[in-house]
Amino acid sequence: MRMLYVGLCVLSLCLCDISLQRVSGQSLKSEVAALLVLKASWYDPFNRLSSWNSSSESEITVCDWRGIGCSTANDSIVSLDLSYSSLQGPLLPSIGVLLNLRTLNLAYNQFYGNIPDDLGSLSKLKVLHLRHNLFNGTIPESIFALPSLQYLLLESNSLTESFTSLSKLVAFYGADNQLVGGIPLHIGDLSSLGRLDLKRNHLSGGIPISIGSLTKLTVLELNENELSGWLPPELGRLSNVSVLDLSSNRFNGSIPLELSYMSSLEKLHLQQNNFSGSIDPLLGNLTRLRSLNLSYNNLSGEVPSDGVFAKFSAASFEGNRFLCGRPLNVTCPSPQQVQLVPPPSTVVDGLPSTEGSGKKWKLIVGLLVPSLALALFVAFLIRRFRMKEIGECREKLTSEKSAQMSSSKLEMYTRGFKFSYEEIVSYAGYFDTAHVIGKGRFATVYRSDLPGWTPIAVKVFKNHFSREIFEKEVEGLESVSHFDTLLPLQGYFSSQGEKAIMYDFMPKGNLYDLLHQDPHANTKLDWSLRIKIAVAIAQALAHLHKGCSIRVLHKDVKSTNILLDDNLSPFLADYGLIGLVSKPVVETPGYMPPELKITRKYTEKTDVYSFGVILMELLTGKKPVSYVNDQQLNLVTWALRLHKDGRGREILCGILLKSCPYVDYPERALNLAVLCLNELPAQRPTMSETVSVLESLSTMSSPMRSSASASEQYKPLLKRVG
Repeated sequence: MRMLYVGLCVLSLCLCDISLQRVSGQSLKSEVAALLVLKASWYDPFNRLSSWNSSSESEITVCDWRGIGCSTANDSIVSLDLSYSSLQGPLLPSIGVLLNLRTLNLAYNQFYGNIPDDLGSLSKLKVLHLRHNLFNGTIPESIFALPSLQYLLLESNSLTESFTSLSKLVAFYGADNQLVGGIPLHIGDLSSLGRLDLKRNHLSGGIPISIGSLTKLTVLELNENELSGWLPPELGRLSNVSVLDLSSNRFNGSIPLELSYMSSLEKLHLQQNNFSGSIDPLLGNLTRLRSLNLSYNNLSGEVPSDGVFAKFSAASFEGNRFLCGRPLNVTCPSPQQVQLVPPPSTVVDGLPSTEGSGKKWKLIVGLLVPSLALALFVAFLIRRFRMKEIGECREKLTSEKSAQMSSSKLEMYTRGFKFSYEEIVSYAGYFDTAHVIGKGRFATVYRSDLPGWTPIAVKVFKNHFSREIFEKEVEGLESVSHFDTLLPLQGYFSSQGEKAIMYDFMPKGNLYDLLHQDPHANTKLDWSLRIKIAVAIAQALAHLHKGCSIRVLHKDVKSTNILLDDNLSPFLADYGLIGLVSKPVVETPGYMPPELKITRKYTEKTDVYSFGVILMELLTGKKPVSYVNDQQLNLVTWALRLHKDGRGREILCGILLKSCPYVDYPERALNLAVLCLNELPAQRPTMSETVSVLESLSTMSSPMRSSASASEQYKPLLKRVG
């Protein structure tokens, strides 16, 4: 590999020698050579780097190349921006030749491998933007030694180690990696830091007290890690912080009252930790607070009602068993007042020194006996009142539990269903691991074997969203679920602390496992079965998009959401459930269209792209994302490259070519998949058009088969797929 790299360097230097006569400076010549080495090592499916041309006939100078920014004198390259270019490959050490680089932006590509240590040579670099790639390994120490670096954006990679220090750093985005270790004790040395985003990693340990020195910090997001310990009171010194999210960690102790000094705070999320004690009323002075979540901790006492607390609902406090007060509709018990009135006693002003020892002894006994009696009487009263208080507490907890159960809701849409939710849970082994049949990012699915009833699947959600939102979403989904290839919804359960949806149990699992985990899949899944699955799922999506009273976007189309019954008939599951998730966009590797990373909005064409990936899985038998020698391989990138080179038949699974009665049908289906995967959403077909093409490739009868006029409507698309 090293010899190949050296060879590429020599070749590039030779090729670009003539074209570099237009530009001056030996440094620029070496920089251009380095760029051409990088280009030669990258796969560029959309020819984004076509302007990177060393031909002597080219009228374009290096400063006009795509993504290149030069200094005012055009004697050096100061910026390289290749974001959203669909490039794939390693970042070679030759990047370190661009010594005058101020900005390096390679975000939203598929660069993989280690981040080269040679980036440490870029002493003038201010912005390093590598988010949303496939980089792995450690973050080179040389990066943290860069004297001018201000913005470091590394989130959504697979980096594994934490960070050290950068004195001039203004923003560090390291979310969605595999970072381990603790937050450095000298974090306070980053005196210019304005934003620290390290959510969704594996950081452990506590928050150093030096964090109180980050007085310019405006956003601190450490949620979804493994951090623990008490929160340092020094957090109260961060008066410019508007977002503090420490949720989903293992913090304990009380919530420090010093947080009330964070006068700019607009979002305070501390849910899903182990905080205990009461909620300090001083937090009500955070007048800018718009989002508060203290749910699912071990907090106790009354929720303050003054100040900003008055505008937050029960959702901000639920999951704390010993909290009470207005937002939770739980009445706080009145404190038991115990008044003890001691019996009158003789006041002794003094003892005459002339009294004899007998009188002194009598006086001592006379004082001691009433005192002992009084102590026993007080102990009796205290025990009596404690027992009464315990009884009232037990009665309160019992009534609260009964109230919670009475306020829960079990709604079943299946006729004759006679079981309670408690029975559903009990026949699912009280949700033990032996009954788990599926586990995802947002829910766990259990099998419940009800006596005298067909088994049902119970999807129990991890997200603690409000009952109102949950019930509204599920009832809306039930109204559109009456379609042959949508997974039937049997009902749902909703309470303050738990939400679940009940479905038909699918004995053959999901399509992903059938295709990629079953060693015999490529022999028993012939053309007719694969095209049957493709048609059924396309019909389901077309129904969601256009065939019901309200438009429903699935938003998470993937092969694990295609379930199979005993006859391997497919059913589309989890339609519309992403609306219950707090994240605006859920990124599923291999299925996510490129525009979603930019727009952060779902459309019908988002579902079309994801369906194209599933169709490609069916046709190739390959996983959307796989790993070879620790390198991630993307099915779409690989398939599009071979298809573009006219090698489409090489992509297709052998059983398809053998079992399909028409030799050109598999390639037509492949052409349709390529259209669905078009980088431009407007160029993708609709799901209705997709159904029409797939039905034309299938001999099965279909409830959505259109009339002759419909086939005329889809003729242009039919021509595009051959």
